[in-house]
Amino acid sequence: MRIKPITRISRKLQKQGLIPDSAVPVLTAEYKNGPGRTYGFRVHPLLAPLINDAENDDEDS
Repeated sequence: MRIKPITRISRKLQKQGLIPDSAVPVLTAEYKNGPGRTYGFRVHPLLAPLINDAENDDEDS
């Protein structure tokens, strides 16, 4: 079974100790009709405020 890139990278960072095992996934792949081609990505709800704040900081610069 092939591991998707987002999952593979997250697991690698966890193994390297760069992010904790308890970290929420930043992105989750979305599929239209089950496994196959990715339709889009969903940001974890806990991270949305951080992303929005970062975007607002970029606009202020």
